[in-house]
Parts: sequence; C-alpha cells; structure tokens
Amino acid sequence: MEEEIANIDSKMLKIGKDRIEKLGAKDGGMYGYYSTRIDRGTMLNNDDEGVVDYIVSNESKDSLILEVAAGCGQVSFALEAMGFGKVEFCEFDKRRAAFGKAISDGIGSNVIIHECDYRDLDLPQYDLVFVVNAVSSSLGGNDASLLIDLINSGSDVMLKYGYYGVDNEIFDILDGDGSVKYEVVFSTNQEFRRYTKSFGNKKKKANTKIVSKAELAEKQNEAIEIARDWGYFSGSLKQRSDLWKGLRILDVGMGGGPHSLAYISLGAAAYYGIDPLAGTDHVRDFRSNKDPEIPAYHPFPVSTEKMMELFPQISIYSDILENVSEEIIAKKPQIAILSAVTEHLQDLHSVFHSIWKVLDKGGLLHLTHCNYYSWTGHHENPRTPAGWDKTNEAQNKVIDWKHLEPSHHRYNDVNLNRVRLDDFRRLLNKYFEIIQWKETIIALERLTDEIRKRHKKYTLSELLSNVVHVTCIKRETPLEDDISNLQFHHPEDDYREDEDFSDQDISDFEFRNSVMFSSTGDLASHSDNNHAGTRLFKTLKIGDRLRLRKGLEFLEVNFEGLDESFGEHPRAKIVDEIPSRILKENYNLWTIEEIIRDGESIAVDLPLKGE
Repeated sequence: MEEEIANIDSKMLKIGKDRIEKLGAKDGGMYGYYSTRIDRGTMLNNDDEGVVDYIVSNESKDSLILEVAAGCGQVSFALEAMGFGKVEFCEFDKRRAAFGKAISDGIGSNVIIHECDYRDLDLPQYDLVFVVNAVSSSLGGNDASLLIDLINSGSDVMLKYGYYGVDNEIFDILDGDGSVKYEVVFSTNQEFRRYTKSFGNKKKKANTKIVSKAELAEKQNEAIEIARDWGYFSGSLKQRSDLWKGLRILDVGMGGGPHSLAYISLGAAAYYGIDPLAGTDHVRDFRSNKDPEIPAYHPFPVSTEKMMELFPQISIYSDILENVSEEIIAKKPQIAILSAVTEHLQDLHSVFHSIWKVLDKGGLLHLTHCNYYSWTGHHENPRTPAGWDKTNEAQNKVIDWKHLEPSHHRYNDVNLNRVRLDDFRRLLNKYFEIIQWKETIIALERLTDEIRKRHKKYTLSELLSNVVHVTCIKRETPLEDDISNLQFHHPEDDYREDEDFSDQDISDFEFRNSVMFSSTGDLASHSDNNHAGTRLFKTLKIGDRLRLRKGLEFLEVNFEGLDESFGEHPRAKIVDEIPSRILKENYNLWTIEEIIRDGESIAVDLPLKGE
C-alpha cells in the first residue's frame, strides 16, 4: 500500500506544482490550503492516509463510494490507485473542482467528478459517503436530517468529529437520533466516526445503483402483500392506529416478523421488533384459521433480513428485550406494543421494567392481555360459549373454568404464567400511569353460583374478563411500591388462598361493553358480554349525552333514539357528525364511559335503571 500511495501522491504533487506556477494559488484552486501541502512536499496528510487505509481494510472494491467536499479529490484518486473502481467526488468550488479535473486528466483517472452541491446527487445509491475535511463548506447541523435519512436508507456516512468549523451541532443531532448509530473507526488528531444503521454488517456488496427506486418499490409492495395475505393486517392492528401512527414502535413478542411490514406500510415512523422466534421458520400463518390445509406455522416467504433490507425503518431482533435494551434505548421508541404476549412471559417484572427504561420520555405502552382466569383463559377451543361443540370431548374438558383446577393440564402449562389480574395491574401501575383499562366480558351466563363458590378467591373481573386492553404513559420515576411479595409466574396453590370475593355484585358487570361507529349516524354493539351494548342502549333516553373513550381519545355524542330495524340488536342513533378519520380507521372498540342525563352524570360501570 505504501508504494501505491507514494506513487499517486508524487503524481498529484507534480501536477499541483505545475498548476500553481502557471495560474497562481487562487486561480489554480490551491488557496492557502493546498499551497501549504505542496510546500511540504505531499498532497496527502495523515487524515487522508488514515481514511484510505480504513476504506481499503473495510470496504469491497465493488462498493460505490462518494467523497463530499473533496477539494481536488486527492483521497478519491488515492482510493482509485488502491483498486477501487467506483469512486466519485463532489466539490462546489469551481476552482478546486478544476484542479481536480486537471489531476484526473494528468493521471488518466476514471474517478467521476461532480461540480455541484452534494445535496443535488442521488445519495442513497452510494454504499459509503465520507467527508475528510469540510471546514470551509456549508456542511453542518443543517445537514443532519438529510444524513439521518441517508443512513436509514442503507448508506453509511463517515465524518471527522469536531472538524466542521463552529458548527458541530451535526454530531449532537446525529448522536441523539435513535435510528442511527456510530462507531469510532480511527483517530488522528481527531476521531473519525462511521454512522450506520447496523453495526456488524459492513457493506461488501456490488454497486447498489443497479436497483432502481421503481424496482425497490415493487419489491416492497410484494412483501407487504404477502403479509396482508397471511393475515397480518388485522382489524385490531388498524383499530389502534390512533396511538402509533407516525411514531417509533417497539413491538415486544411480535413473533416471526411480518407485523413489521404491516406497521410500516400503515404509517409507523420506525419499527423495532423483538422476539426469540424472529428469523426462524416458526411464523404464524393466520390463513390457517379458515383453511385447515394451511399449516398454522411455517416459513414466511420474506426473511427478516430481507424485510430490513427493503425497509430501513425496520429493525428486528431475535432475542429478549432485556438483552438488547441498551441498543433499543438509543433508538428512543415512542410507544411499546405487546399484543397477546403478557400472559406468556416468564418474568413480567423484568420485562415491564425494561420497557419503562427504553421508552422515550412520555412514551406510551399499549397491550392486550389474555386473562388466564377467564372462561377462555385455557387458550384452547372453544373460544366463546357460542362456539362450544358439546360433542367434542376435548372441549368438554376445558369449558366452564375447569382449567382453574390444579389437576388440569393447562393449570401446569408453563407457557401460561397465570398472573392474577390485580397483581398484573399493580405491576403496570408501578412503572406507568394507566390511562385506560378496558375489560372485555364474556360468559356471564355460564358463571353459576356453584362455580363462583368453588373459585371464590378470584374476583369477578378475573372470572369474566377474557381480554384486557390497556393504554399507559411512562412515569418519570417508578412508584415506590414494594411488589416483591407478588407472584407473577405460576402463583403457588395457596397464594392469596384466604381471599373471598363471592359476595361481589355480578350486576356491576352487565353493562361493561364495547361499541363501534357503524355509520355516520349510529352506534352498534359488539358481541362482547353477549351484546351488553344493546342492553345499555335500551336504558337511554332521548337527549342523553354519551361520553366515549378509546385510549387517549374522547368523543361526546347526543343520543336521539333507537334504530329498531336491526332486530334484537338495535343501534343507537346519534345526532353529531363523526369525523371521517374515525369512521375509516378508528371506528371500533370504543367504550361509553359516562352518560349525562339532565345535567347529572351516570356511571356506566354500575347497572342502569330502565324505565
């Protein structure tokens, strides 16, 4: 290497000397900068040689490389001399660019020279963009957002830390952005940093210029449509888009990875998915719910590596959160999502503490928890009383809370943690302020007095709530609540044995319900709790004002009567115009939290008196 560098240096030095003699320092593009180097007898200083040595050691000779604010391009010419065949540089100053062209002509170089602002180039095509010295250029804090987008597109950027005149804000912005990372690649008088989307994956690839934006978009769409076909664009995912659109998402326990494609295509700013099964062949195919010929789990056609290649906003980790929390902190996720995950976790406390630690300030947590103690907590069929096949012996062994008996096979299943519902809430509350705790009630009609007596140590919420939807905000500091005595995984049989909830009033649960906007002018009941919404509608009076909530969003509407045309499940007619955004994207899973009648508030969680 030393011989090649010395040879190209001597050639550039001779051209520089000839040019300064003919045109002078200013007109020749030397100014004082290159004049000083020529006087010292070398065109390449220690920084230049350090960059060349690093690139030679870490980049493929097929890499497409761009030098920004290159001056006469001495580093680019040196890289070409070392065997790099796809080197380009840009220089805005016309005199210095002309000096570079003179060198190119003199040595017979194929380096492409751009006499322009680097922002005018198609930057994402390059494998590596680097800057050795841009003191006199405009490169600074104003460029940070452009470079962040460039890095997230898959291009790496190398900068000399602290050498951009008085404008060092660029490093503060880059270092503070959770979507990019950096490592110090070498140091001379100051350190050189390589900013990248992913360490340990240095590009050794051919020119990415061969992949057009149209081709990339086509491949992206293909991956998205496969995920859609497999059932990953579920209604529940869309129904919570009010919480996560435009935000950086941390998805804990997301499975094999296809959820990432759904979230990104539906408007998430970035997606960080974590699951030990990510990247394996064990990927859920939701088509199997309707077609028994399709396996429930099998390889997804698009690998996680390909997902991340197609979408720079996606990062997927085949791990547990506790092991990668430090890396996730740097990404500053704004919302954490756990969908039907918490009932399976072995160490709930550790997971929630880690989520609290990695979330950005004021970050949200949204989860759905499948409660073990409910009628369907066994995680087998039947999923509802209506779906019970009385001739099926396997189903007969789990119906009506049989799985709560210590002798039952599901009771000892370590994949279900059997966390008590109020213990779960207390753990959450330690780290997060709970904004909404919404319980979906089922099988009220199946809960006999005998069953209640047999399972008296469980609350009615535990016995009746099959799914809990929870939305929280990160606390600045955890509450000083000692929860060390709580058991979050397979509580002992005698845990809280002396508690007795058999005197709870079951009528309090009759109106716990979900409703949805079925059109611009009415509310419909969900099937939750055997259409509790229908029973609620029948208690309303014309003129009642309904206060509805979903997560962080509230709506108030005026009731103007029942629409009886829907048979046994009439709809509530409402006066107010509903925003089109809600009707399109957020119509489902609303709760009527309050009824205002004649200026007085009526609590919906208590039974309402009919006429």
